[in-house]
Amino acid sequence: MKAAYNKKETVNFVVESMTVEDSFQSNQVPHSKFVAIIASESEAASPMIQSITCKLNIPYIQTNWRQYNSYLGRETSLNLHPDFNLLSLGLAKIVESLQWPSFIVLYENFQGFLRLQEVFKLQKYSDIQARNTIIIKKLNFQEDVRSVLKEIKHSGEKQIIVDCETENTLQVLEQAKEVGLMTFAHTYFLSSLDAHTLNLEKLNTEANITTVRVIDPNGDYVKEVLNNMLTSNSYMLKTETVLIHESINLLMQAVNYMYHDRNITSKNISCKGQEKFKYGSDIISYIKNHYTKSSSRLPFDQNGRRVDFTLYLVEGNREKVIATWDSIRPDIVNFFRTAEESYKKRVETLQTRVQNISSRLESPYLMLKKDHENQMGNDKFEGYVLDLMTKIAEKLNFKFNIKVVQGGSNGLYNELAQTWDGIIGDIINENAQFGISDLTITPSRESVVDFSMPFMRLGMYTLITLSLSLNLSNIVSCE
Repeated sequence: MKAAYNKKETVNFVVESMTVEDSFQSNQVPHSKFVAIIASESEAASPMIQSITCKLNIPYIQTNWRQYNSYLGRETSLNLHPDFNLLSLGLAKIVESLQWPSFIVLYENFQGFLRLQEVFKLQKYSDIQARNTIIIKKLNFQEDVRSVLKEIKHSGEKQIIVDCETENTLQVLEQAKEVGLMTFAHTYFLSSLDAHTLNLEKLNTEANITTVRVIDPNGDYVKEVLNNMLTSNSYMLKTETVLIHESINLLMQAVNYMYHDRNITSKNISCKGQEKFKYGSDIISYIKNHYTKSSSRLPFDQNGRRVDFTLYLVEGNREKVIATWDSIRPDIVNFFRTAEESYKKRVETLQTRVQNISSRLESPYLMLKKDHENQMGNDKFEGYVLDLMTKIAEKLNFKFNIKVVQGGSNGLYNELAQTWDGIIGDIINENAQFGISDLTITPSRESVVDFSMPFMRLGMYTLITLSLSLNLSNIVSCE
């Protein structure tokens, strides 16, 4: 790349790719008249490169996730990737806003575990279910992860967070579908910032999948990057690609300023010598204290951490942002979907498939017609359950099938097997989407399924009176 300042002067930007694990090769880099290192190397190599750039006063710009244990070279380095503490907080606030009563976290490595540290702080204990509300499971891709997924299937949990390397995330979802964990009742939150690059449509699933990005899919800067890449598909844009592009722009702006303001020059720099690059810390200081021309805000703190950023929530592979979280206002998640839009989406979900209704034979709720043997489907039945569902289905325009529950139970919990039977069991096991019966709403049942408002009250109540005894000897009258 070239940046021209006037007719006589041109600065060349040379981008060199190297294997950063090779320490010898890294030591050979600072030998030209001007060097700035833009790196997305492994976390293990970062301290070595940071030490070299700190010693030689060379600008060092990182573009990927880092856990900061020290601030060595903070005057010569910065990281465009969101600060890991704030990113973890943002993910936690997003999960909290989803209002999941319980959920399961699947993570791949220690980095993912750290990234979700604030999410784990949402942990509560359910006295009713006698277990934690957050279940954490580590995935080992050297083995078949279906065994873990089958455990989740058995637990009946419907809300799942997946934190895996992007290339492994789709594999998890595909295997989840194989074991029956990708139905319309399941909700997934993918915490990888590159999950939007996955082709989620190939899953052909009714499950609700939400992804999170640090780049605005509809932002002007993203369009600029896409234009430079000669493509219009934002799904191809990885976070690292955008941040490297932004790093180069930031560096060019800083060098432009330094050239005009100080007419910068440089000499050959060697790791073996004592001479340093004179303007390295000044370039980093300029970048830290100046916004870019893009719509993305990229201010940094004094240690070079990116502390001002926005997370964008997107459903599946769609472009429309449904919510945002901003590090400047960390306690707020802004949802853009109106109540009408939310209602419309739920209705559309109902209409995409035939809904199974679990009930039991009990007069006057559900009864078999006298000639039921000559009837098919819902025509076999009569009663309140059929009348109610017919009216609801007509209003919302969906189809349904009534299924009589095996055993005729409303739902009992087997503590030994840790399973539910009856109508409650049908809903948990996804054999039915609705259950209608003379169900008693109990705390244990409410912990595993959602109840509508009661449609009938028996008129029986328990009245308790508390005796009130007065100690008259302590009463004092003042006139």
